[in-house]
Amino acid sequence: MSNISWTPNLEVGDSEIDHHHQELFKLVSMMDSAIAENSNDALEKIVLFLEHYVVDHFDAEEALMQSTKYPDYEFHKGEHAIFKARIQNIRTDFEKKDTPKVMYNVRLFVDKMIEHIQTVDVRMAGLAKH
Repeated sequence: MSNISWTPNLEVGDSEIDHHHQELFKLVSMMDSAIAENSNDALEKIVLFLEHYVVDHFDAEEALMQSTKYPDYEFHKGEHAIFKARIQNIRTDFEKKDTPKVMYNVRLFVDKMIEHIQTVDVRMAGLAKH
């Protein structure tokens, strides 16, 4: 997905959430570099980023959805739970030093997250006032 880039039509209208989404799009090029360099250090930074991302970002989204009584909250929260489980599996594989599997699964994770932004998160547009 090297041609994927952030565009304003993906904004949900909340500056924190939109910033998180933009950071994820930037991660695509970092991932491509880590794969090309076969760099375990770069890969670890990406795994750490994603571990924090699924906590910080999903907490922010869920708080926004709850505060606005978003009708698809339960579905959306369920999607987040799937991503949290995936990143835990990636961490396990990273600890086992299964670098090819980690690289593949991180790339798949990021691609799925971008798809989530493009199809699920955009439905939240207009919930936020800032």
